[in-house]
Amino acid sequence: MKVRALLASAAMVAGGSIAAVGTSAAPASADAPCAPLQVVGAPGTGYELIYSAPTTLPGGGTANLPSGIDFTKPDVLIGQVAAKLQPERDAGRITYQQVPYPADIGITMSYRKSVRLGTKATKAYIAVKARQCPGSRFALIGFSQGARVAGNVLHSIGQGNGPIRPDRLAVGGLWADPGRTQNDQLVGPAVPGKGIDRMRKGGFGAVNSRTFSVCAPGDIYCSADDSTLLRELVRKFGKSALADTSIIRQGLRMIQRNGFDLQKWSRAFGEKNVMTLIPKAIKTGLEIDRFIREGSHGHYLVGNTISVDGQSSIDWMTDRLREAAR
Repeated sequence: MKVRALLASAAMVAGGSIAAVGTSAAPASADAPCAPLQVVGAPGTGYELIYSAPTTLPGGGTANLPSGIDFTKPDVLIGQVAAKLQPERDAGRITYQQVPYPADIGITMSYRKSVRLGTKATKAYIAVKARQCPGSRFALIGFSQGARVAGNVLHSIGQGNGPIRPDRLAVGGLWADPGRTQNDQLVGPAVPGKGIDRMRKGGFGAVNSRTFSVCAPGDIYCSADDSTLLRELVRKFGKSALADTSIIRQGLRMIQRNGFDLQKWSRAFGEKNVMTLIPKAIKTGLEIDRFIREGSHGHYLVGNTISVDGQSSIDWMTDRLREAAR
């Protein structure tokens, strides 16, 4: 089975909505089919969106608006890793493939469903490739929602129920993992808290020592403070069909229903102590405001803003992949 067919299979596993927009026509990789190291990338939210030229908005000003979809478009972060690995790819030591999946957070499906489909598609791709190339080892990398996807697959491998045996996993590289725990192997800046999403039971198990997580200070996706309501918001509204806007809508409905009844608010957010609810709500607002103002989720892409041992996190992770291919 060629890479084109593998991608088509992954797209079908991920759901008809992907195949319907042309993922099955994704070009085959020019890399060696069975290189010693197979690097698989899970892209972040909205990686597939194509943006128009600046458009004048009705209220004034301009903006680049989504104008199309291309599931073969490289992710802004892991695409840089793939480009830096081009010499090794040309030499036949590394094969790289970005796995297509919805990467949605409320436009056509919920974040939860998108992650589930991405995890399933990535497992399917690796399982087939592992059978094709019994001498190859694998590496998984992912950014943001893609880190959640890649992390889920790494978790299954480390727990012994993944698409490959743990000994075939060479490296795991995650940026801004929403499922990060304090037991994960953090490289780069020391950040408090945990990921904003639910934790993976048992962690990365047998592959924990080979799985590296990078989190920017202030990035609430991977460093949510337990003294806020961030994780409760994701838990409560992450399954919504329109996850991004419904948090606001459902929040407004909760205000209408609950008014200033703190007992009802406490029950809504699972907060047993009524007196801690108000400071948690205030801190949640401040954390979100800081996150938006500082743009910390984009700091991984800016030079050496997020560094590991004096290198940018992208260069550091790329070197770990090169070492694994030797």
